[in-house]
Amino acid sequence: MNPEVKIRGLIFDFDGLICDSESTELRAWEKLYGQYGLPFPFDEYKKSIGSVYNDETPLILLKEFGGDRVDLDEAKTKIQTYHQEFVEVEPLRSGVMEYLVDASELGLKIGLASSSPFSWISYHLTRLQIKPFFECIRTFEDVERTKPDPTLFLLTLECLGLQPCETIALEDSPNGVTASKNAGLITVAVPNAVTKQFSFAEADLVISSLSILPLRNLIEQFEKN
Repeated sequence: MNPEVKIRGLIFDFDGLICDSESTELRAWEKLYGQYGLPFPFDEYKKSIGSVYNDETPLILLKEFGGDRVDLDEAKTKIQTYHQEFVEVEPLRSGVMEYLVDASELGLKIGLASSSPFSWISYHLTRLQIKPFFECIRTFEDVERTKPDPTLFLLTLECLGLQPCETIALEDSPNGVTASKNAGLITVAVPNAVTKQFSFAEADLVISSLSILPLRNLIEQFEKN
């Protein structure tokens, strides 16, 4: 073991990492666009993944492509309804609960850094019955700029009393990975069904699911000589 590297904490992202709300949002947009016989402009949409909460760019493009047959107020109500229906039944991603339990047993500090609003995060952490695991939560309201800006991670580190070199960040998007690396954290990318097509070259490690690599084994990789 490397005495100079001791992992003392984990910082989780939420959307797409703990709960795959990014895939549910994509399905909601595809359903809405399909009602107008239009293909969903994923190339534009993907630019905001992990950075912008409730991005209305797809609504603007829907109006642009659909013209007068698109009522923006009606479309906005529909997309909110569809996404809520999908995300309400979305479970924890595989391996998340095991990581939270193991981190607690190991005495690690656990934080969450998300570009989404606190109300969204708090509601779903409660729904998923994991809120008590988190010692510190920093969200959209706490910063002027969200990911890929590193401030969310820096504030979470400060709250937890941790140094970047002793903390592992778990992220699912390139914007999140960039933010974490710019904050100096050890960064593990865990892409979901939407983000798996992106490059995660900046990450220290990329795994398809937390369930394939137990937390203790992950920690060993970064504490080795």
